[in-house]
Amino acid sequence: MAQELTAPQAAEIMNVDHSTVFRWVSNGHLPARRVGLARTIYINIDDLRQFARENGYSFDETKANRE
Repeated sequence: MAQELTAPQAAEIMNVDHSTVFRWVSNGHLPARRVGLARTIYINIDDLRQFARENGYSFDETKANRE
């Protein structure tokens, strides 16, 4: 199974605020799944990497490997 990240983890890897990641998911720009009553966001790390590459955002592989 592919590694999944929470929105705050994804934000740290991409060096953006977590609200930016929430906005990308809400707007449908970044694929994610929501789980439970709290609707926690989980993002596939490969989807995040591809999103960063396609949209010119940084993606810190060192931080990604720690998650």
